[in-house]
Amino acid sequence: MRSNMKPILLAALFVGLVPGAVLAQEQDEVEVEVEVEEITGCTVEVDPAELPAGEAAIHALATLSENLGPLTGFEAPEESGIVIADAANIPRAEMANEGEEEVAPLPIELGAEANVFTVWLSTEEAVPGAFDVRFTTAEGYCGARINVVTAGETGDDGT
Repeated sequence: MRSNMKPILLAALFVGLVPGAVLAQEQDEVEVEVEVEEITGCTVEVDPAELPAGEAAIHALATLSENLGPLTGFEAPEESGIVIADAANIPRAEMANEGEEEVAPLPIELGAEANVFTVWLSTEEAVPGAFDVRFTTAEGYCGARINVVTAGETGDDGT
């Protein structure tokens, strides 16, 4: 009888601990998620104002209305199809000196001023329309509106 008690006790201990371990893991996952809040009055001006659909990488300048530290991310509605461009699709600039190693471009880089950023966006899967997007900083996020137009119909080229 004694030999049967050990497996039963181990099984009871296992059943008692596993739900607690799963619950603790779920709580850890919940605590990791950080809610980023909108910064009231913060907006982003995106230049160019209209982006052509179907492009793998489009260079744009994002100017935040306030200096809120580095730009850390970009979010757009899934149905818009607008995403941060894949680094492999960003054109590489020629190096000034021969023999210099090429540096891989980044999809988000600091611009000439503290609140201006170079952003490479992909509209490869985008559909025409106006979309509310947000640019994330370490302090929160700022909203912008991006207009996606059919390729060849942007106002920048005079059409």
